This record gives sequence, structure tokens and C-alpha cells, in this order.
Amino acid sequence: MTNLAPYVRILGRGPGRSRSLTQEEAFEAFSLVLSGDCAPESVGALLMLMRFRGENSAEIAGCVQALRARVSGWETVPVSLDWPTYAAGRTRGLPYFLLAAKLVAQTGETVLLHGWNSHQNPLASAREQLAPLGIKTVTTPQQAIGALSTGGVAYAPLKSSRLKPLGF
Repeated sequence: MTNLAPYVRILGRGPGRSRSLTQEEAFEAFSLVLSGDCAPESVGALLMLMRFRGENSAEIAGCVQALRARVSGWETVPVSLDWPTYAAGRTRGLPYFLLAAKLVAQTGETVLLHGWNSHQNPLASAREQLAPLGIKTVTTPQQAIGALSTGGVAYAPLKSSRLKPLGF
């Protein structure tokens, strides 16, 4: 089993001694997580501490770098904005971010939303609002390229059978 203890230690040293991960550290940590060789408890500790502290831009960028390095084919998708949508569902209100993504796409930029959003209130479910807003759900890079070329925005559910090898 791969050891995430150095990264957990950085995040959880206690008041005044802990800090956020650098982008390089986040890349290394998430590369280990995505390898599938980490104990579930260590992955849980890492994610819980990041959530408790509040993820910062360097940590998110490192995570995205690790995902991009691991997922073949998706690096060819022409995306202007790579938009993760994983936030806690019970505390989130209506999914206005979908409207924001549509507005960005109307400016000529391409937006790829990705996440799972499985635990949201049905009244505020992002997945329930995709079709009414004309946002296509895609599971392959080819589908994403097609949807982005016609609508400018697409949603890739992480729990797709195509993405399951990532270990999520």
C-alpha cells in the first residue's frame, strides 16, 4: 500500500503548523490516490482534511493535473474551462453554476463540467437540470468533442463506466 501520511501530516499538523498542499504536492498525492494503491482510510483522511481546511487553487490545480495525466483521450478535448462540480449537495442551493457555464459558452468558450453530484437534494440536483438546459451528458472524449462543438458546454459524470478505471 502506498503511504499518504506525508500529505496528511502537512494538512493536519494542528493550529499554526498545518498548511495547504502546494500544487506539486497535490499532484503527487492525487497521483498516488489514482494509482489505486492507497488504503481507503488514508484517502479519506486526505480528502477530509482538505475539505475541512477548504481546498485552494493550488490543490485543485494539482488534482486536475493528476487526473489529466491518468485519463487517456480526454487531453485531446478542446476545453477553455475545466469546471469541477463535486461540492457537498445538501448544503448547496439551486445549481445556478449551470447557468453560469451556459453564459460562458455563449461567449464562444468551451466548458467541460465534471463531477458526480449524487447526494444533492432532488430540487437542487445538477444532473436533473442538465437536459432542460440543453447541456449534454458525455462519457467519452469523442462525445465531449461533439457536444462542445455544438453547444459549447457538456457534463462528464465521473461515475461513468468509461471513467471507472480511475478508482472512483
